[in-house]
Amino acid sequence: MDAPRNDVPARPPRFDPAAGSRAWTVASPAEAGLHPEPLDRADEEIRERFPKMRCFLVAKDGALVFERYYGGADAATPLDLRSATKSATAAVAAIAGVLGGFEGEGASPPPPTLEALFAELLPRSAGDEVRATTTRELLAMTSGLHWKTGKRLGEAFVPRLHRSKHWVRFALRLPVDPATRGAFVYRSVDSHLLSAAVTATTGRRALDVAQEALFGPLGIAPPRWDADPQGVTVGHVGLALTGRDLLKLGWLHATGGVWEGRRLLPPGYARLAFTPLGEGLPAFGRYGGHWWIARASSGEPVRCALGHGGQLVFVAPERRLVAVFAADPKVSRWKHPLTLYERHVLAADGASPS
Repeated sequence: MDAPRNDVPARPPRFDPAAGSRAWTVASPAEAGLHPEPLDRADEEIRERFPKMRCFLVAKDGALVFERYYGGADAATPLDLRSATKSATAAVAAIAGVLGGFEGEGASPPPPTLEALFAELLPRSAGDEVRATTTRELLAMTSGLHWKTGKRLGEAFVPRLHRSKHWVRFALRLPVDPATRGAFVYRSVDSHLLSAAVTATTGRRALDVAQEALFGPLGIAPPRWDADPQGVTVGHVGLALTGRDLLKLGWLHATGGVWEGRRLLPPGYARLAFTPLGEGLPAFGRYGGHWWIARASSGEPVRCALGHGGQLVFVAPERRLVAVFAADPKVSRWKHPLTLYERHVLAADGASPS
């Protein structure tokens, strides 16, 4: 990003009640009411300035309206999402019921605690604050579990997690830092615990729950999604999807969780996911429910799933618009495509909705 964009207000998204009833289809930009010229300019800029980009897709009103691939990729190429995996993990956790109830569900059950989920795995030395940590705190990354993260999202402890023989036990042995309890710290271990919570609650891998209740209904073929040494689906990285798959996931969230008239995500979940729950980081935005919420130059919210190297799913429910960018993640430095989204995708859709 060119400048800090985490001064976005915490206003909730607005969903079009009719959006989820639309059948997923293909249309031209003009047929969907978009100006094609800005999208063509984005394609040109990607070819000139983003050599690691692999795909750029746009959907409007439930239709795939723009699709370009680069560097030998095509519509069937699985793309390593890196940390954009976290947004899929959160959706599966919501479907599995491990996040508690959501606004508008009446007498909502409270989110479960780590003690309730992992009583047999918690070490005897685990303090009360660790035991009382809830899945909602994991979702917002406000658990306070001891972790070190840099300003560019580098996580010093991730290699230790990956080298450990039991990732969930490793996570549960982390003490809570009182200074960061309740404050946002980007923490991949929180995401892995969410995936483990799905397994603890349902007895099934998050991948299996996702294929049955999320990917399958969206017409997404069973993807590669890595597992830890105990077979728990990795919560923070390890998922590979195609550009079209990502676009479908984005559109599902843009509708508030309804796909072609069928509700896949619990009511209220997408609203929570797109509402800032923590301060985030200046270079990336505020943090919602495993989604980032930044601010466009125009002032409107920018909501996205984000992975290292340039894996981005931008979702604008008020515009009924989704854009996907995915790039080669095997890089140490990368260009954030926010400027492409702002200058070209939003321009193609015209003025911000009031």
